[in-house]
Amino acid sequence: MTDTTPDVSHSDKLAIAVRYVDNNCNIKERIVQICEVADKTGDGIADLIISTINNLQLDVNSVVFQGYDYASSMSSNIKGVHAKISEKLKRVVPYIPCQAHRTNTFVEHAVKRNKMSSNVFEVLEMCYVFISSSTKRFSLLNSKLEFIENSLKLRNLSKTRWSARSESIQAFWISMESIVECFYEISQSDLFDKKTKDQALAILKKIVNPDFIIMLLLIKGVIAKTKILTNELQKVELNILDAKMIVLSTIQSLERNRKEEFEVHCEIDAAIKICSKYEIDALKIYEDRHRRRVTPKRYDDNPEINDAHLFHAELEIFMNTFTKSDAPTNNEKLKLSWQRQNIFPGVFKAFKLMASAPVSVASDKRTFSKLKIVKNILRSTMSDARLASLTLLASEKDLVDNIDLDVLVKKWSITTQRRIQIE
Repeated sequence: MTDTTPDVSHSDKLAIAVRYVDNNCNIKERIVQICEVADKTGDGIADLIISTINNLQLDVNSVVFQGYDYASSMSSNIKGVHAKISEKLKRVVPYIPCQAHRTNTFVEHAVKRNKMSSNVFEVLEMCYVFISSSTKRFSLLNSKLEFIENSLKLRNLSKTRWSARSESIQAFWISMESIVECFYEISQSDLFDKKTKDQALAILKKIVNPDFIIMLLLIKGVIAKTKILTNELQKVELNILDAKMIVLSTIQSLERNRKEEFEVHCEIDAAIKICSKYEIDALKIYEDRHRRRVTPKRYDDNPEINDAHLFHAELEIFMNTFTKSDAPTNNEKLKLSWQRQNIFPGVFKAFKLMASAPVSVASDKRTFSKLKIVKNILRSTMSDARLASLTLLASEKDLVDNIDLDVLVKKWSITTQRRIQIE
């Protein structure tokens, strides 16, 4: 699993992580190298990955899956990294796109596809920028939020993590009444200049618009579900089968919401009542503007997978050892097949491959947060070797904590000739 990010010295850093099942049948993800990328083509990155694996004395033949984001240099079937890796290893190494990244991209494009939903986030961004750009306006809003129980401050919309926008929507929804009061007071007060008052009035009209309120209510539930999905997909212990189940469950939940007209009507009725507080005839405006939605065609692509009869028989016998009442989880099945690998060798290998398959590249992303701490503006000229070593120490803290410092100091003391012997 790999991902790239620019650092403070404007050089691209590539984080390489491996996912594996250890000798105790536990699923692990470890960062093994962080290095600068000179050649950003698929061929160049593939060469860098393979050379890194060889330099670390890891068995390149043990690479059974690849996990990257959906960047063209990674995902292209001709010149992408995954295609070049398979070409150089002279065997097909299946490529699994980062599911967390795909979910994030799906939500982003789905929102942009609909004008009303994209308008919701534009208004939220306007509110945050307008309030946060002035301490006077910020203080006014805070003074009104003090009277609301469990109120939340406005939050900036993340440009890359759409799952974080759920908190932005929740904060706005809980504090909406105070926000409306704040914008109205600014638009009418003589304490602010004309330009500020005009901006406040323009944003206020967008907030109390029926389309905005209706879409805010509908999006609130959808974004909350996709946030849960994205957070689950980033967990290290999640295997590919459970990830598929979570994705399908989320899709089914969203489809139920789409089909259940009663819930949609309840949201619309709630929006109408909110608009009535501000003396707006939402029903008339909604009926004038709302168009009948045509359900898009859906294509179902379920390619058949041909497996050996022997493996099917072995898997059937293995599964028959459990009852429906005490059926174990997929990770538990992995450990059970490991304990019985002499009886079910094919099943154990299949579950081991299942556990090794990457669900997301979240481990690489988490490393980049450490990278910004290790290599900051004051230490932007350190060598790549030192940067990689320090970042690995910060990322893999659980391994570092188990190092015997006495043994470490002893090894360090004999690495070079010293005038004073260290004991």
